[in-house]
Amino acid sequence: MPENIDSKQSTTVTVAIINYNGRDVIATTLKSVFESDYPNIEVIMVDDASTDESPSIVERDFPDVKVYRQTKNMGTNAGRRRAIQEASCDIVLLSDNDMIMAPDSLRLLVETMEKCPDVGLATPMILDSEERDKIYSDDVKLHYLGFAIIPLRHHKVPVDFDWSTRRMVVGSGGMMLARKSCILKIDGYDPDYRFGYDDGETSFRVSMAGYKVMYVPRAKIFHKESQPRATGMLRYAIATRWMLMLTCYSARTLIAIAPMMFIFEMAQFAFLTMKKAPGEWFHGLAWVMGNIGRLKEKRREILSVKTVADKDLFVSGEIFIFPYRLNLFIKMAKITVEKIFNGYWWLIRPILTK
Repeated sequence: MPENIDSKQSTTVTVAIINYNGRDVIATTLKSVFESDYPNIEVIMVDDASTDESPSIVERDFPDVKVYRQTKNMGTNAGRRRAIQEASCDIVLLSDNDMIMAPDSLRLLVETMEKCPDVGLATPMILDSEERDKIYSDDVKLHYLGFAIIPLRHHKVPVDFDWSTRRMVVGSGGMMLARKSCILKIDGYDPDYRFGYDDGETSFRVSMAGYKVMYVPRAKIFHKESQPRATGMLRYAIATRWMLMLTCYSARTLIAIAPMMFIFEMAQFAFLTMKKAPGEWFHGLAWVMGNIGRLKEKRREILSVKTVADKDLFVSGEIFIFPYRLNLFIKMAKITVEKIFNGYWWLIRPILTK
């Protein structure tokens, strides 16, 4: 432990790892946690009904980690909710099982949260675990059409990069420091978000409710980017994006963006057709229509604690598409659609309220 860190003066923090079949990665993640320079931690793991031996590995090799086993596989957000419930501390670091922390990351995040009582979440910079100067996630923003904008994704860290701690609307996924009392107030980590928008939706609702989400780029974590998801998973990403918009957007915003939504959906359907997966769009939309009653209930609860106007939550900007999916036609279509979306946002932003 560094001499300048006083364990008696440091707040105890719960570090919670959410695990599913993490045999090949969980030990590396936990080692980075225990090598942190932050002195006072309790470490727990919520196992989402793994079918490999990763829970047993943790129990054998990391006896100081308390393991909670889910009775069935319910998804990452259900694991996060369980972790929040089981945590004995008000400040909780929630992490996926394939994240590697820099030694000072937790300390930097905790210091940021403790400076201001209305910080609900603090998030680190996520870098590639192999090319450690390449950005995986940085300063995420939410497009008014419901997708993330990550300007520097897959870019090297610029020489003039802004390392200052600053406020953001949507936290970077995979690892974030949460204030338990804030998460409980907004009923965060909705288990219906099983794929896509899971922790992002919660961080967005933290901002909606008037709490601060702080980005701390000096706190670095490293993540190995997974292979592209199977085509059959796209339906869940489509459904959860619609769920986010229908439960969190004001009625005025939904009406105002309807023309651009139509363009976006047609472009998305065309893209999926090119990938020979148009059925994924229909499957996603069918899930939304089949659960419209539940979404209305969620909407009432979420909007009841909303305090921030939509014009202060959303932006417009670049549509991220993985480079390997781009050809000349898609590049030209992407540029054209972005210009249309940006111009329309300039027109409607002043009228959007909470």
